Amino acid sequence: MTEHKPRRRILGIGYPRFAVREWEDLAKNYDLHHFVPASDRAAVVAEVKRLCGEHGPFDAGYVLFGTAAYSPFDEALLGPLLAPRTCGVWAQGGVGYDDVDVPLLIQHGCYLANTPHAVTAATADMGILLMLSALRGVRQGEQELR
Repeated sequence: MTEHKPRRRILGIGYPRFAVREWEDLAKNYDLHHFVPASDRAAVVAEVKRLCGEHGPFDAGYVLFGTAAYSPFDEALLGPLLAPRTCGVWAQGGVGYDDVDVPLLIQHGCYLANTPHAVTAATADMGILLMLSALRGVRQGEQELR
């Protein structure tokens, strides 16, 4: 007789635009509860609280890109997720973490994960492109062609 283990629960803010197949694979093994955030912070805070109340506690949480309208990720936003002390990971799909209350996560025994090297090569490429464009006067040539 096999023992039935409950699936781990993940709270997600945002829906992936690019890694959809990987996200669908994740959903096969975990209970994903996600929402596409509204453009105002109060609505996002309310939705996190609602989902944590109805489907929590969660083992992990994530947020994808475009968070400026509802950050920072502080006690008001993360409190319902962290309160049961079951959330072990908060993951972000971006490079920085300056909008996350790291001491709050530490206080609740929650790790923070981000993607610091995801855009390193693309940023370097864009920097070189901009320098070459400036040195070669690309902008002026483009204006003349118009």
